[in-house]
Amino acid sequence: MPSPTLPWLDDRENRPIATQIAAATARRIAEGAIDPGALSREVDVAEEHGASRTPAREAMLQLETWGLVRLLPKKGAQVTTPTAREREESLSVRAMLEGHAVSRITPDETRRISLVEALAPVLTAQEAATDRPADFAVHDYAFHLTLASHDGNRVVEEGRARSDRDCSASRIWQSSPPPPTCPPCTASTSSSPMRWRAGTSPASAR
Repeated sequence: MPSPTLPWLDDRENRPIATQIAAATARRIAEGAIDPGALSREVDVAEEHGASRTPAREAMLQLETWGLVRLLPKKGAQVTTPTAREREESLSVRAMLEGHAVSRITPDETRRISLVEALAPVLTAQEAATDRPADFAVHDYAFHLTLASHDGNRVVEEGRARSDRDCSASRIWQSSPPPPTCPPCTASTSSSPMRWRAGTSPASAR
């Protein structure tokens, strides 16, 4: 099973034009190439990508569902940025969902091992990207998504999706960039699966 990733990083072929436009624009926003507050008009987006206004309009709607822009009537799409409070609230929700998932998984050895195996490639990629903040953010998102969704609880998954839509990991990373390299972050995260394999949740191990 491939590691989950941010929706705009889906590189499958034969995607609709609107999806391709939305993905390309989302990557530029996440990487900081488009500033928060910047306004994009439908006609300009269409011209930039050599498309008609219909897929451009659909792309802007997709960007809104991803929480990356706010549509303003008769003006266009304005790039959003999470406030400090929104970041704090979203991270709190994510922590609660992940804690619930881990508390259900750790008592069962089979499910615990399954989670460790699912996280292993994500952690490897994350460790290799400690000197590339934007890439690290993508792998960090994959780590948290894998953790929260591995339990298979639909309510938890829906709550996690809402939290991610409000404030994805890459947006938080771009808003509050860490140092160029951050081995402590990786070391702390990498130690968690070992605790789960032993039957101890990260929270109780601290």
